[in-house]
Amino acid sequence: MLGQPSEDTRPQALEDTPARMRVNMSELYAQREWANRFGCTREELREAVAAVGCMVSDVADYLRDAEK
Repeated sequence: MLGQPSEDTRPQALEDTPARMRVNMSELYAQREWANRFGCTREELREAVAAVGCMVSDVADYLRDAEK
């Protein structure tokens, strides 16, 4: 139907976008936001990203394992 977006053009949920799947370490404000989200310091966040890369799920697993 004209005027309605097709299923292919609907925006993805924010959590599914590539930008939300990766920890942005290039901006100070983003580091603070991610550290707050993970409940860690920026230094702990930097250590996690250095160890496992920038994928949110990998960083979350690393930080969770580090607490044990």
